[in-house]
Amino acid sequence: YYKPFVNHFKDRELVSLTPKDAEKYFKKRGGGWGNTHWNSQRNYLSRFWQVLAKNDYCSADVDPFLKLPKKKKKGARTSTKVTDPKIVEQYFRFVEKECERYPAKYAELALMTLTFFCGIRVEEVSRCFWDELDKAAEPLKTNPDDWTTWELIVWADKEKTSTVKVNPVPENAQAWLTLCQKHCGEKFTREGWRVKMQKLRRKFGEKTGIKLHQNTARHSWTSYHLAKYSSPDLTALRLSHPSPKTLNTYYRAGRNQRKADQFFDIIPLVEVEARKRRVIAKDQKAYEDAKNQCSEGY
Repeated sequence: YYKPFVNHFKDRELVSLTPKDAEKYFKKRGGGWGNTHWNSQRNYLSRFWQVLAKNDYCSADVDPFLKLPKKKKKGARTSTKVTDPKIVEQYFRFVEKECERYPAKYAELALMTLTFFCGIRVEEVSRCFWDELDKAAEPLKTNPDDWTTWELIVWADKEKTSTVKVNPVPENAQAWLTLCQKHCGEKFTREGWRVKMQKLRRKFGEKTGIKLHQNTARHSWTSYHLAKYSSPDLTALRLSHPSPKTLNTYYRAGRNQRKADQFFDIIPLVEVEARKRRVIAKDQKAYEDAKNQCSEGY
């Protein structure tokens, strides 16, 4: 920061520098700078000027760098914390295979399921027990659009904002949890879950070259839930957010119904095979029925 500044102005007296001089300096040096780097250079040189001013080398009132306007940072089109459904499915497939080799890792798979597909914070999941999962939830007089017959109760003493939260478990998550439960203990997670999740993400990254953000599960769920149901109030309720005001700004942009449907249709391979068998059986039955009808016609 300082050496190029000194080399550029050389023997010029500090008090003679003007905002126009500072602007020319930045144009010469900062042609390829991004907005963040531009602002960092401006701030560092301004602080440098203030230090010199305190030592009576110049005046703080005529700091030329402070008069340079800050550049606005351009927001990303979509959040880098939101992961594409295809990559989420790839991650689940990776962990699914890990679980086949090491069944203890089903606890991590259960944690992933509740954070990616149910909107529960990781810390909240770590405090919850399997018996708090209601698999026979009674319908309400008016069911929300995301209502299912399964729901997880997060009691106030386990919830971040100290309020009771009841979140529905979508059908794809039901399939994952059914796969996991017989391999788990009383709690959804096991000792050292945080480190174990870090190791899984790192191993997945080493294998695929994909780096997952540690908070991607909650951000992805929020974005796709909002895209699927188009109800900021409902999504905010599930998140325990006091207001839905920021949801469309930070989560909705760049997402759509198609991607949301893909996200909430990620299921275990065993369920994929079961669906194929059901389709084959249905087609076979339709064929037999048609064949019998033809025979009766003759």
